[in-house]
Amino acid sequence: MKSFWGLIPRNLIKNKKKNAFIAIGIVLSMCLIISLSIMLDTLKKSSYERTIDNAGGAYDIWVSSTSADNVNLFKKDPIFTKTSICENLGLYQVPDSNYTLEINGYDKNIPDFINMKLQQGRYPENDNEIAVQDWILDKLPQKYKIGDKVNLTSTLYYKNSKGSREELKIENHLTLVGIYKSTNIDGGNNKATAYVTKKYVESKISSLLIKYGGYFMVNPKHSIEESFEMLASTNEYSKVPFSKNESKVELVQSFKIIDNVSILLYIVIAIVTAVIIYNIFNISVTERIKEFGMLRAIGSSPGQIKMLVLWEGIILGCIFIPIGIILGSFITKEIIVFVSGYKDFSSIMSIPKSGIICSTVIGFLSIFMGTYSSARRASKISPIEAISSNSNLKLTGSNIKKQLQRKSFMGKLFGFTADMAYLNLNRNRKRFVTTVVSLSISIVMFFIVTYIFNCYDPIQNLKKK
Repeated sequence: MKSFWGLIPRNLIKNKKKNAFIAIGIVLSMCLIISLSIMLDTLKKSSYERTIDNAGGAYDIWVSSTSADNVNLFKKDPIFTKTSICENLGLYQVPDSNYTLEINGYDKNIPDFINMKLQQGRYPENDNEIAVQDWILDKLPQKYKIGDKVNLTSTLYYKNSKGSREELKIENHLTLVGIYKSTNIDGGNNKATAYVTKKYVESKISSLLIKYGGYFMVNPKHSIEESFEMLASTNEYSKVPFSKNESKVELVQSFKIIDNVSILLYIVIAIVTAVIIYNIFNISVTERIKEFGMLRAIGSSPGQIKMLVLWEGIILGCIFIPIGIILGSFITKEIIVFVSGYKDFSSIMSIPKSGIICSTVIGFLSIFMGTYSSARRASKISPIEAISSNSNLKLTGSNIKKQLQRKSFMGKLFGFTADMAYLNLNRNRKRFVTTVVSLSISIVMFFIVTYIFNCYDPIQNLKKK
């Protein structure tokens, strides 16, 4: 029994050329799968960052109200997993300009909800501290740096008991402790934000004058649209204005399309790889008829012959699937960084676990599909068939002569070689069909991949930025 299974490594070594073609097919397939997974994963990450940047934050639902009770009503709803409340302290108008600075009191977890990336210093912790959006510092009448005293007079607009609009001037004497980069949710390019503590806001104005804003993250069990519809159908929230992050909703929908396309591509790659492996193993079995017949003659069972061929394919997979994954990930990263010239782009590129799992599963599934038919055929070879191994030819003797005597249209144009080519195709119809199928699928897959990259080219977007 040991000597029989020892045939596997000996056969792999003996059939180096055929196994080299199988290895190339496996490695290229794994490179393509892992490259697709990296590109799709990078596409998702870059799309997410761009969408969050355009939307102003990663929040799901935004609530605005002049009543703390209304905002707290949302906060207690079990549909939300994370919340962050802000309180408005009014607007500071930069003198002799159309630039404004909105001063808000935030919860400490606000950077998880809106685009707020600290550039220098820290966020406010004490009541007399402030952090300011970076670009507005160049527009202020005085150049401030971390540690400087900042004097700002903000204006808060509100309606009195008669419904008339009034304004309240608030003097703010604060210490600049942080500078952050952010994209505003509203207000355009002329409006910046400033960060103070909520306690400071509450100490400066009455709770009746505070405008509250709430940022909410919905439970992952529900989509943003489902959660929004559930809130809209609740009578308690009918008088409270709230909205959903439309950009994030569209992003989630586009991710579903990307996932469906990736599944389709993985299936196509698996079929192509299986067809290629089947072609090579089918040829190998045809050429090893005598070998399998001899093994049957000395007592090997059909099951052993089948396992012999299957294990050859599995061993090749164990060797070359990891090589393909490593090679594909390395080449993909290097090419993208080289072509884009943007080295920091590699920071968002990673090998997704789903890509590794898909590559491994598809690789072994393709090998199994490609080798099983050949292994089954090899297991049915009898010693008598091995002795008369020419019996596998469908056209012999007088049949060949008859076929050569018939002049086809191509034969009349190109002569004897065209007739021989036609005869060889007729003798190997299965091999011809599988080859045509594999080429056709490869071409279709090429067009699909090209279409995807034309629809979204992260390299070109980075160049434009």
